[in-house]
Amino acid sequence: MNQGVFLESIIRALSFFDLFDLPLTREEIFRYAWSPPSAGKLELENILDNLPPEKIGNKFGYYFLSGRETIVEERRRRVAISDQKIKRARAAVKWLRQVPFIKAVFVCNSVAFGSPREKSDIDLFIITVPGRIWVARFFANLILKLTLQRIGKLHSANKICLSFFLDSKHLDLSPLAIAPDDVYLAYWALTLIPLFDPEAFYAQILKTNRWLDKFLPNAKGAILPPALGKPGLWQRLAEPMWRGSYGNIIENDTKKIQLMKLSYALKDAAKKPDKNVIIADGILKFHEHDLRRVLRDKWLAKCGDLLI
Repeated sequence: MNQGVFLESIIRALSFFDLFDLPLTREEIFRYAWSPPSAGKLELENILDNLPPEKIGNKFGYYFLSGRETIVEERRRRVAISDQKIKRARAAVKWLRQVPFIKAVFVCNSVAFGSPREKSDIDLFIITVPGRIWVARFFANLILKLTLQRIGKLHSANKICLSFFLDSKHLDLSPLAIAPDDVYLAYWALTLIPLFDPEAFYAQILKTNRWLDKFLPNAKGAILPPALGKPGLWQRLAEPMWRGSYGNIIENDTKKIQLMKLSYALKDAAKKPDKNVIIADGILKFHEHDLRRVLRDKWLAKCGDLLI
């Protein structure tokens, strides 16, 4: 095995998570090593026991870029914050599994990474039935608003943000990538936490997105917390009635209502080619402040400085 290449892949992983003040455990380093050579955990253990201290440090079982030991305590503090937010997300999902045509719900972004702050909102990623994405989004937002869990203009801490919907025909994420090595999208996909997934869509996402294997071949197979596996009563009753032409009417009506309520800025952003905001068949992505390009540039710069 080429130890130099493996060390480089470790530095690339640590450099990415350093952007979020996150050190990694040994297990996480193995899982998240970026484009590593084929090797087992024993080879990794040997490398981790002989790391160059001028580049990588470790403390309390966490590894980080040299000089960044303060983020260890920050991560230990954020574990409790993440746990609290996931509990809130689970409470919201008990309502969302009632919504017709929602097939799966995942925690994503900062909470899934393990990097949320106390005032962070909770981002959910939702998979729907094809041809019913607008119905699902309409009732998902409505039910969260009625239960006072939806993010608002004045209150975002611990509130639920529904900014990304895909239908089950659009599980391939590669068209959404901003570059062949879209580092954020790759780690995003492999850190999703399924909270409602009765049809095993998480496994389908991994199977569909084989391009991830090139960058993160060790990341699959993580032990995840159990997800709710049974749709709610309202979903089971409403879906059969709304699958045909009547459902098409509801889909068109809810689409018109939601498009009317979208801001002009959001609609204009959807016309840009940057893939921050997408309003398309089977894809609704409303990330006005998508930082993937900024993060990728910072990651490449950090890697460049360390890999000289």
